[in-house]
Amino acid sequence: MKLKQSKVFKAGIGYTIGNVMVKGINFLAIPIFSRLLTTEEMGLYTVFAAYEAVLFVFIGMALHSSIRSAKYEFEGKIDDFTSSIMGIYWINLIVALFISIVFNKILTKLLDLDLVTLVMLVIYSFGIAVVTLYNARISLDYEYKKYIKVSLASTIGNVGLSLILIKTIFNSSRGFGRVLGITISTVLVTVYIIYDLYKRARPTFRKKYWKFGIKYSLPIIPHGISQVLLAQFDRIMINKMIGKSEAGIYGLVGNIKLILAIISDSISEVWMTWFYEKMKNKLQVRICDKEWNTDRLADKVVTEHGDFAAYYAVNLEENGEGISSIPVTVSLMNEWGVSAEQIQADAMVADRKRGVTLMDMNEIIKSMIFGEEPENLLNEKMDMEAMENPMFCLTNKAKMNGASLLLQEDIRKQIGECLGSDYFVIPSSVHEVLILPDNGIFQVPELNAMVQEVNETQVERQEQLSDKVQFCDKKTAVMENAERREARLEKEKAEVKGGIHGRLEKAKAEIKAKEADKVPKNKSKELATAL
Repeated sequence: MKLKQSKVFKAGIGYTIGNVMVKGINFLAIPIFSRLLTTEEMGLYTVFAAYEAVLFVFIGMALHSSIRSAKYEFEGKIDDFTSSIMGIYWINLIVALFISIVFNKILTKLLDLDLVTLVMLVIYSFGIAVVTLYNARISLDYEYKKYIKVSLASTIGNVGLSLILIKTIFNSSRGFGRVLGITISTVLVTVYIIYDLYKRARPTFRKKYWKFGIKYSLPIIPHGISQVLLAQFDRIMINKMIGKSEAGIYGLVGNIKLILAIISDSISEVWMTWFYEKMKNKLQVRICDKEWNTDRLADKVVTEHGDFAAYYAVNLEENGEGISSIPVTVSLMNEWGVSAEQIQADAMVADRKRGVTLMDMNEIIKSMIFGEEPENLLNEKMDMEAMENPMFCLTNKAKMNGASLLLQEDIRKQIGECLGSDYFVIPSSVHEVLILPDNGIFQVPELNAMVQEVNETQVERQEQLSDKVQFCDKKTAVMENAERREARLEKEKAEVKGGIHGRLEKAKAEIKAKEADKVPKNKSKELATAL
């Protein structure tokens, strides 16, 4: 663990230094280019950068944001995932180039860019999207050296090549030279990245990867567009309404703030990945009746499970006196860069590590008197006929927030194997549930009435789980509302009965028809008369 922490610390320092150097070079380049370029030429570069930020959203489709979640979803296959979704980038590039060329007259007039600059804009946006994806990938393994290498190569190439082109070939059109310089340097870096990704995993089409990436990223695109519009639309509007010269002055002032983003960029690259890795072992599933707790669930990460809703918490401290925790909200999930499904899976793993116990209620009562810990029966095959009033309690070792173990299919199946029968689940409280074998003694209305009475008289409101008794099939481990199950079975019986009766009547009619056909025509009248 110390080794990993040291690695994370080095990576954090490395990313910070890299960002300082990159932002520092860009910051120092501002007065250089402000002297070499006129305000109108600076305006061309400013507008170009603004349009790139918009086009980046459409070409990249925010797919880089799915990388962190894909690491957990496709464990050990993250390079395959990254190489595969690169195919989406190539498709978007081809589509964007096609649109730019076919509709160039409309677009050049609308954007105030010539065709060559428009094509460079598309290629540059593609390159930035690839670089962003690559940085997201290497940050998972804390490869800060590669990040520094790629970032410095891009930045130095950007500034250096632009200066060379401005001072030589494009001395008379220095704004274009600046734009061409950043495009060429980005293309060169993109070629290196594609080569590195190719070495890690050959690009292949994988439907599951594309589906996962697109499903994760699509909801983020509107947010990305809104952020870009807030950040860049002012420069675009100034260019359209006043002119490139004024847009250049405005962009020059705006670029000065770039140095202020160093710390936040470093944190987002490394620390969130590391933080979730640390926190996922502290996750815990909490369940409640979804009809009773709409306010409680309002801003939290929630997954639905029949009558129950599961929400999640990070347990900061657990001891005999209680649990200190914070809820996992939607905003926190977004900061971590993981999905609700991933949080659910990791929380269930963490819950199992806390211990799963299935105890005989009679033994629990004895332990209250004599102080001995009841035996955990989860791995035992029990003889229900030999037990008097069999009733069991499912919870965790700490006996706190243990009812959520009910949501784990393998645990439900294990309980069915222990009992050797189907069983009822009594939602006793958020800390535990009671298990009753379906031995024909208990009726569902009686069980529901019992739960309601206990909730009203014995359980504090904040600890009440539900008043809806559940039924679990031992073979399938499927759990459903016991009352609705009985209603469903009655309906199915009625449908089957009606179906069989109908089919029998139809069969009789068909037999009679066949017999009638066999009767000779001269005798059919006699038969009809006799009937």
